[in-house]
Amino acid sequence: MRPSSSLHNSPADVSALRAALSADPNVSQRLDTQAASGALHGFALAAAGAPDRPVGSYDRTAGTMTLPSSAFSGSHHHVGAVLRVQAMIAEFGGRTYAENAGASHPDTIHLEIHPGLSRELSKAKVVRTGAR
Repeated sequence: MRPSSSLHNSPADVSALRAALSADPNVSQRLDTQAASGALHGFALAAAGAPDRPVGSYDRTAGTMTLPSSAFSGSHHHVGAVLRVQAMIAEFGGRTYAENAGASHPDTIHLEIHPGLSRELSKAKVVRTGAR
């Protein structure tokens, strides 16, 4: 996935996105898989004045992950955490389920996290316990 392909903001933001992707090969591979399947075409920054969505959003129709500008601000970037959540949402969004009658429907997910919870999650330490 080429972070600069549709992320239009400062070079520092593009660098932070690239660093987050490089720092987590698992997420990078998962996002590459989504890109290869056509489910992910690029990244975008939330528009100025847009409602705060601490975990960003994923538009399955456009194949775009919108990342919150707050993920790039302050001394503690949490771009990697946003990418981990968005990778899960994109994977889930590509799944379908079958009814008993055999009709197939896309799974859907709507994830909203309260801003206070988001702040607490961003403070949490992530400990890697081993390779999967």
